[in-house]
Amino acid sequence: MPAKKGDAQLSFVDSGLLEWVERITGQALTMLLESLVSEALGHISKAQAAKAQARQDLLRLVFQLFACRVLEDKGAIDTPGTPRRALQEAHRKFSENIDPSVLDSDAVPESLPEYVFSALQNRFAFASITTDMLGQAYENALVTPSLRKHLGIYYTPRVVTDYILSRLPIEALRQEDRYLLDPCCGSGSFLLAGFDRLSGAIDANWSSAQRHQYLRTRISGSDKDPFAVELAALSLIVNDAGNRNGWKVRRRDVFDVSAGELDRRPTIVVTNPPFKEIKEAGTRRELAADILIKLVDLTAATGFLGVVLPQSFLDSRAAAEARRIVLSKCQLLEIATLPGGVFFSGAETALFVLQKRGRSSTFLSGSVATVRELRSRDLPEFGRLRRFSTTYAADPELWKADRYATFVLSPVPEVWARLERDLPTLHTVASVNTGIRLKESDESSVSPTRRPGDVQYVDRLQEVLRPFLLLTAAQLRPYKWLNYGDQLDRKRGREIFESPKVLINSNRNPGTPWRLVAAMAPANVYFSHNFHGVLPIGENVSLEQITAVLNSPVANAWFDCHCRRRWVVVEILERLPFPQFDTASAKKVDDVVRRIERALAVKVGRKQEGMFYEGLFDDADASQLLRELDELVYDGYGLSSEERRNIGRFMASDKRPGL
Repeated sequence: MPAKKGDAQLSFVDSGLLEWVERITGQALTMLLESLVSEALGHISKAQAAKAQARQDLLRLVFQLFACRVLEDKGAIDTPGTPRRALQEAHRKFSENIDPSVLDSDAVPESLPEYVFSALQNRFAFASITTDMLGQAYENALVTPSLRKHLGIYYTPRVVTDYILSRLPIEALRQEDRYLLDPCCGSGSFLLAGFDRLSGAIDANWSSAQRHQYLRTRISGSDKDPFAVELAALSLIVNDAGNRNGWKVRRRDVFDVSAGELDRRPTIVVTNPPFKEIKEAGTRRELAADILIKLVDLTAATGFLGVVLPQSFLDSRAAAEARRIVLSKCQLLEIATLPGGVFFSGAETALFVLQKRGRSSTFLSGSVATVRELRSRDLPEFGRLRRFSTTYAADPELWKADRYATFVLSPVPEVWARLERDLPTLHTVASVNTGIRLKESDESSVSPTRRPGDVQYVDRLQEVLRPFLLLTAAQLRPYKWLNYGDQLDRKRGREIFESPKVLINSNRNPGTPWRLVAAMAPANVYFSHNFHGVLPIGENVSLEQITAVLNSPVANAWFDCHCRRRWVVVEILERLPFPQFDTASAKKVDDVVRRIERALAVKVGRKQEGMFYEGLFDDADASQLLRELDELVYDGYGLSSEERRNIGRFMASDKRPGL
């Protein structure tokens, strides 16, 4: 730690040591809490364990004794000799959050408190445990994968909460007007980041007690989960162990939070709401979008909001109303996009930094929003240096003009506007078709060997699809075989499959702007819902031209800016501007695509099984063909040299498939 702080030099301490220590410690804490919770439940009968109140009482016992153990190691309470003594010591200092009556529940067997207390004494030392480690351990120990998926719960790491709080210009608010709320607080990660941010913005001469008294009246949290409320309060206690009671963390559904019960409208609202899509009466809603509407209304005029949202919020129809409200009632200060992996899950997120509009002179002027985008390969840099892959300015006024107020994040919006105005769309030159879906219980329709009446079939992207090359068509991988009939869940018409087509991925390539991978497929190849099939309309556009365009930097940049959802949405893909090639250029495109296909077939045939995208274009000939093809597509779009460079720089933020 002295080396990390710059107070000492140790040559063997590398830049990832602290992150490694925190990760390993967090995992150990999670395992400790999981085992204690499991062992506590093992002390009662199955009938008792089936009762929600009994489980709740046991969890409260485990976590309050756990908090006592942490406070003991941090020197906040004296070393106790028994579990009751530990709870009494903590209660004297933190009477609003720690209560010895947890020992008196009928659900708590007489032997259990001593068992948990002894296990905590013998297994761990907590003096250097951070609240970030505690928060991650709390939520991982309590939230099962199925519950996490059902409720949309994801722990918000401190790298995210600290970043959002650092981007909120709270110094623009008078010190007496700063009031922070997290209405979906979980175990309290935003409350802890808010504690540090507000603390750093007040008079440095204040005593610890003065600082505590100010912050306890300026930080408030709530959550619909009663146990999350307890954990958030315990996290704040551990974070400020030298002081006493007073943290305002309540049990409340976010939609029931009101300015009246808070005594004032919050001027700083920060939260990570649940990510969950709701289907009602044939319509879809995004829960996070509904919560954002509520929070914009709740926030005081000229107050600030920092909210974590799913990237689908940027363009989904379900969030259109929320986007309109944001554009009409708020000044967009910043949008930062993060790939999957930041939240210990595959969820791709967008961080929104907003200021609610008002008449006050403190409102930050200007209409341009800063956009920062992080790609998967730059995650380590973000963790250490808060560095993003690319940064540019966006004009929200352009989004207001869109029918659905879609937030198109792009460094070249004027290019897209011109292409969309002057060129035909993919929909006018080709049809895009989704593939076959099997029923979950269907184990017989697909076979590795041919049966009478079967048709050729591809079902998994990783097994067969490369940029410009379908391995089965090149006889580098065997087809599967499908019994095409009424037993299929989603059958589709035969004409989609019996014609030559271009196959692309239907589940987009995550964490990268290179969303699309396309290759030509012959007639009579049936495909699953993991693919879309693109069929030319008429004879003016060839399969080769469609393949060239869909694999190009232009198409991938356009689609990445217009669709941030998990799937390659057909309706959006159909709006892709399609280039116009003259006769000579069209022939060149056809020729180069065929040459690339043949070259890759030879190369992949020499590679070991399992190679996916890496190294397809790593020799001079293949790279030259790819560059030549890209230039032909750029020409077809009529792009200037500067526009080509701008798109190239944007797409260079991540590795191209095949390179």
